[in-house]
Amino acid sequence: MIFKIPQKTIVLWEIRVFLIAVVFWGILFFYAEMNYTVNLIFMFLLTIICVFIPFYLKSIEIHIEKEQTEIKSGIIIKTECILPNKALIYGEAFATPLARAFRLSAVALKGARQLIIIPEIEKKNVETIISGEGE
Repeated sequence: MIFKIPQKTIVLWEIRVFLIAVVFWGILFFYAEMNYTVNLIFMFLLTIICVFIPFYLKSIEIHIEKEQTEIKSGIIIKTECILPNKALIYGEAFATPLARAFRLSAVALKGARQLIIIPEIEKKNVETIISGEGE
C-alpha cells in the first residue's frame, strides 16, 4: 500500500510558515531598524520556504508492506528509511490544534535505534501505518 501526503498537509504547513514569518517580521519591525534590504531578504527567504515546502511534502512516499514500512523523501538529497515491522516498538499519532481542524494527524514510529516522524496525514490512514498491515 502506498500513501502520499495529502494537499491539506501542504496548506497546513504553509499556514504555519506564514504565521511564524509574520511573528518574526513583527519582531524585526518593532525592535530593529527596518530597511529595504532586510525586507527584501526576508521576503526572498519566505518565498523560497513557501516554494520548497510543497515540493518536499509532495516527494514523501510511504510504502506499507507486510514485512516493513518504507518512507522515501527528498528533493535534492533523496532519503529512504526502512523500518522492519518486527523492529517496531511503538507507533504514536499526535496532532496540533491546527492539524486537528484539518482532520490530520502526524505519526511517530519508534523502532530499534530509529525514530521516524511522518508529517500530517489523514486520520483514516493513521491506523494502517501504525499497525504496519500492508498488502
